[in-house]
Amino acid sequence: MSGCVSIAGIALLCYAVSVGPWFVFPEYERTGLASAVGVGAGLASLVGAIATSRLKLAGIVGFAGGTLSAGVFQYLRLNHTFASIQDPETPDPNYAQAAVFLVPLGWVVYVATATALFVWIARSALQET
Repeated sequence: MSGCVSIAGIALLCYAVSVGPWFVFPEYERTGLASAVGVGAGLASLVGAIATSRLKLAGIVGFAGGTLSAGVFQYLRLNHTFASIQDPETPDPNYAQAAVFLVPLGWVVYVATATALFVWIARSALQET
């Protein structure tokens, strides 16, 4: 039972640290968008690395679940940003609308790469013992 609870806890923590920067940086600016994605990826990677070193497979699965959920959040947030262009009080984003799809797609590639790296590290650690 502790594995399931660990997966859920790590997933929630990875989701929180991935989504948190989106409430700090303005996603209407390119630098704000890059900062939100970069800080979120860095913090999620840190949580994923620590979880993998301590919990092995449960940490890897929790990292993947939480960060992939954050990718869905990114898509919805960017989609909302472009949908609110009609509102005169909302600033227009200064990047292409293709970012609505490209940013979450890049996030999924990041998650797949980081997950593969964590699996490789965990497998190497198991072979050494």
